[in-house]
Amino acid sequence: MKKAFILFLLCCMTTTFADSLPHFNLSTQTSSQNPWIADLWLPLHDVDRNYVFANFNGAYSPRKYTRSVEGGGIFRRRLSDWWGLGGYAYLSYNRSLLGGDFFTANPGMEYLDEHWHLSWNAYLPLGATRRGRGNTVWADEVGIYQYITFTNHSQYNQKVRMTSSTGVGTDLIVGYRVPSLDNTKISAGIYYFNMPKHPVGFVALIESPTYKRISFNLGFSHDPLTNNSVTLGVKLHLDGMQASRNEDWMSQPVQHNLPQVTQANTIPISSGYRSQGDILLQKDNIWFFDPRGLAYDIQRGLANCTYEHPCSTLYPLVTQDIALTAQTQNFQNQPSLYLRPGTYTSEFLVLFGNQSLLGRSNDYIFPAARDNLPQIVTSELFISGANDNQSNTVATIALRNNGANFSAISISNAQSVYLDQLQIGEFDAVNTHVNYSTGIFILDSQNVYLSNSKIEVNNYLTGDNTSVFGIDADRVNNLVIKNSSIDSLSNNLTQFTMGVGIRANSTITIQNSRFNQTGTGADSKVINILGFDGVSTNLIVDNSVFTADAAGDQSGAAHFVFSANSVIDINRSTFTANTSSAGTNNDTEGFQLVDNTFLTMRNSTVSNTASSSAGTAASTNFFLYDNSRIELINTNLYAEGQSAGVTGSTNITLLDHARASVTGGTLETYMVGGTAAPGVEPSGAVTIWALNDSSTYVTDAHLIARSGNSSTGAVVIQAQDQSQVSINHSRLNSYYEQGNTTEVASTVVIGAGTSHLDVQESLIWVKTLGVMNTNLSVITAIQNSDITVANSVLRAFNLATPTQPETLKTIGASAMDSGTIYLNSSMVYLVGNGVQLSSTTGNGQVIVTN
Repeated sequence: MKKAFILFLLCCMTTTFADSLPHFNLSTQTSSQNPWIADLWLPLHDVDRNYVFANFNGAYSPRKYTRSVEGGGIFRRRLSDWWGLGGYAYLSYNRSLLGGDFFTANPGMEYLDEHWHLSWNAYLPLGATRRGRGNTVWADEVGIYQYITFTNHSQYNQKVRMTSSTGVGTDLIVGYRVPSLDNTKISAGIYYFNMPKHPVGFVALIESPTYKRISFNLGFSHDPLTNNSVTLGVKLHLDGMQASRNEDWMSQPVQHNLPQVTQANTIPISSGYRSQGDILLQKDNIWFFDPRGLAYDIQRGLANCTYEHPCSTLYPLVTQDIALTAQTQNFQNQPSLYLRPGTYTSEFLVLFGNQSLLGRSNDYIFPAARDNLPQIVTSELFISGANDNQSNTVATIALRNNGANFSAISISNAQSVYLDQLQIGEFDAVNTHVNYSTGIFILDSQNVYLSNSKIEVNNYLTGDNTSVFGIDADRVNNLVIKNSSIDSLSNNLTQFTMGVGIRANSTITIQNSRFNQTGTGADSKVINILGFDGVSTNLIVDNSVFTADAAGDQSGAAHFVFSANSVIDINRSTFTANTSSAGTNNDTEGFQLVDNTFLTMRNSTVSNTASSSAGTAASTNFFLYDNSRIELINTNLYAEGQSAGVTGSTNITLLDHARASVTGGTLETYMVGGTAAPGVEPSGAVTIWALNDSSTYVTDAHLIARSGNSSTGAVVIQAQDQSQVSINHSRLNSYYEQGNTTEVASTVVIGAGTSHLDVQESLIWVKTLGVMNTNLSVITAIQNSDITVANSVLRAFNLATPTQPETLKTIGASAMDSGTIYLNSSMVYLVGNGVQLSSTTGNGQVIVTN
């Protein structure tokens, strides 16, 4: 690009002196390759009606990384005042999409006059017309299946290699310039190249000058390689002359390289995979099954389950005998069991050694289609590791329960297990049929991969007081779940309903997956991922969706529950949890983190709702204690409680030295209903609640607390028991939709119990409606706590009706019981009954500076 720019400057400086100086054009086209083309035209000789030119151009496609360079000489002779003939020869270099390099000679001849321009060109490859790149691969690995054949226990195929091809070609082009349209040129051409797909192509092009050095063109092209393409192009003429000038018709550009209308290459190049010609053994040790096949006969040995005579019986004795028989043969591959679509029944099933179980199409060539998977009706499929090199694959299979209460798949002591495109269990319309209560059980294993699969489990078969697991993991190192869905359902009295239960230290990755856990029975505990007490887990979650719903009395819903030094990293994911009941208490806890657990969440959303029409309902997004920590980055949280009892909702609750860091995002807490009772801490909405020497750091965030339709309060930040809170460059909003009853709840920021709060460059804003039964204070410090507010704005809009207008007040800062508030370089706006900047009682202090 630097060289092109220098050339452009030279042309602009010199071409204004004479028509015989170089012409330089730069153009581009809107096509799949979006080529950029630079063209340099050099007049060399103009004597006695003989003209000699040199022409160079280069093209590059930033989308396809194809390119070309060519140079040539042109000789033309004017045979009269109105017509002439010409001949030329070019040498071009082209690089294809797959990296093939081609050199081509391009001779041609032409007829020219003031309006018409007829050209004929030949394209003659110099050297090989086919270029291969990279190593050979099996044809089916790149989607070519016509070479596959089967015999006995073997699969044959051909190898292919990435190849670029071109060939000898020719074209014929006719152009016409329309003087009445400022020499707009209309061209049409046809070309043919002797190469794969034998493309006969057609191109039509209209190029019209518009303003000085700019011309636009509209093109249409068609050939078997690019199909139909319509292009728009622009050309910049950098030769100091207007594009519309009526130049000497003997110096107009050569007509050739028709494919360059849509691409960077000057010739068509076919890229693809080419067979290397030999039929080779691709895979052996294949055992074929068909529900309509023959019964397995141990006496027949290797004659069982051939392609010509597949087996119908799929029992543990069958898979065991296949393993023993295969060991006596000189097979190159580990045993694979190919299943045609249909239904196979077995009390239970076992894979021995490195056996794989694969659902296939009716011709065995393709993996089974998702809507036509082979179905295995069994109580359990066992995969047990026997050595460090063992690897098993189960793919494109549907597993259905035969009535016994076991896991669909049980994996133990395994080294590498690949589970792909499985359907494990299924729900019916009312979920009252036989189904698995656990999808996959994993014990003492590593490298278990679940991809593109669906798990649907419930406890209808097992009844009350049993748990439902999508995956039950007991010591698994590197469990990877990708592009899968895990649905667990309980409609009985249940212990746990969960997506993944982790019983011992494990490492888990979840990507592009969906978890949906539902409990409709009483005392349901619905959890997406649970780490049992004392279990340390490393968990990575990316771009996934989690839902937990509990609808029974005394129910709870949560997303993640972890303890014991667990580390959790979450990115681009969505979490929704709901509990609802017409009876007694319900709780929704999004994330419960205990015992030095650390969670990082980026660019995600958490939304929790709890409701009870007769009892209490509390909603909490994060509950941390025992030195646990969270770091939230550009994450949005919403917690809502709808309660008839004494309760409250929070977004983040910190206990016992817990730590929270919030950067960006919106945290909103909403509490509807709830009552305050004598001697009981008032219910309400608290966005961040820090207790027992906990810490919170908030930067560039929006924190909201709302209270509606009750006597509950709305507090954005509440710190107590020697906790610390730091707020920077954030917004804190509190809404009281129906008033409140206690002074503790009537504030946006509250510090208690020798806590320390620091607010810098932030907006603190409160609005009240309804009936006002107590003083309203934007900031409250009590019990030896201290609050510093600097370079901030405090606003209160107290629109509530006071029950005692003569005594109730709207206060900016209230300090009580030896609490201290520092207002430094801040602004306070108060609207309401009894407005006053500050209030102090019980040795409280409010210190205002600047």
